[in-house]
Amino acid sequence: MSRLVRRGRRTTPVTVVVSADGVLRDAAVGGLLCDEPGVVVVRHDLGPHREDGLRRVVVDATGVVEDVTVALEHSCLSCALREDALPAVVAAARDGRWRRVVLVLPVTAEPVPAVMALANGEVAGRAVAEVVHLDGVVAVAAAGAVVPDLFGDDLLLERGLGLDEVDERSVGEVVARQLEEADVVLLDGPPSPAAGAALRHLAGARAEVLRLHEATGAEVLAPRRPAAVRGARSDLRRLRHPGVPDEHGVWTLLLESSRPLHPGRLVDRAAELGGSPLRARGTFWVPTRPGTACAWDGAGGQLSIGPLAGPGLPAAGGPPVTRLLVTGRTGHPEEEDPDGAAPEQVRRVFEEVLATPAELAAGWPAGDDGLSPWLGAPDVVGREGRGRAGAA
Repeated sequence: MSRLVRRGRRTTPVTVVVSADGVLRDAAVGGLLCDEPGVVVVRHDLGPHREDGLRRVVVDATGVVEDVTVALEHSCLSCALREDALPAVVAAARDGRWRRVVLVLPVTAEPVPAVMALANGEVAGRAVAEVVHLDGVVAVAAAGAVVPDLFGDDLLLERGLGLDEVDERSVGEVVARQLEEADVVLLDGPPSPAAGAALRHLAGARAEVLRLHEATGAEVLAPRRPAAVRGARSDLRRLRHPGVPDEHGVWTLLLESSRPLHPGRLVDRAAELGGSPLRARGTFWVPTRPGTACAWDGAGGQLSIGPLAGPGLPAAGGPPVTRLLVTGRTGHPEEEDPDGAAPEQVRRVFEEVLATPAELAAGWPAGDDGLSPWLGAPDVVGREGRGRAGAA
């Protein structure tokens, strides 16, 4: 059992569980309750309609401790979830009956907001990190769905999996973000060679892949996230090549340049860099907004761009950079996913979208650069929020 001492006090370990499959998620959580004494589960679920509210169920090996439905009064679902989950986790940690809290997020919820809240949030004026610490993130997935979900373009609403009626995300977005933040990946069966390669490229060598129906609770809940790692692993400003070989058609490119992206060519060719079947994320800048570092986050045929929240430049006083990490899969005509993308083609498009030295030397005309729907007016710096660039 993992216990950390912070400021002379022991903190309770928390494991976050995420999935795009409700059946597999609940099977995994049930196994943890049966295997591990001293575990309490704080599970959240959303109904198909906003008026259904947010259901919080607290359960341990003896049964249901609490079952409450909370009205959703917040316009931001992630914010509403965070505002309910943090007090519930802290209360469970302080209760004294349990040694570990397992926070189970709604199906298709992304882990980063919860991870950041556990690291930096407050409850009743006290830092959450003084009460609990994150031991790891567990992503539960169907082995046979990894490749088609990651590199397909299905929308959550098309599968009835949206967090609400207006959820615009794709399945690929959700699965990619869950895997990239995972310390443990639980699969319901053996992955195909391509699925195994995709997991290594997105989750990295640090993530352990276990079998859902074979792994023990102790294996799944073993501490895997060092105390020095505060916040999300998948910070767009700190992305690195996974350091694994390109194999079974799965590849990753790290595209870097000190030059910005050309605004016009960015709009025209966004789909070639951020659309399906690619997972692309990172940071970039445009010459019309030299003081704004921008986020690039694309998967499942969707691309979101916007001003980067928090410190934008890679270092204080340092120059802006364009840095994209792109994972894709080449097409396999004999399989169910014949469409694909070649890494050399993606690299060529990246080079062509960059502003040329001659264009930079000539300067940029004042006025709208075509990116205002996503980045705000050119003279607006640090504006929050992101917009979809329609990469499908």
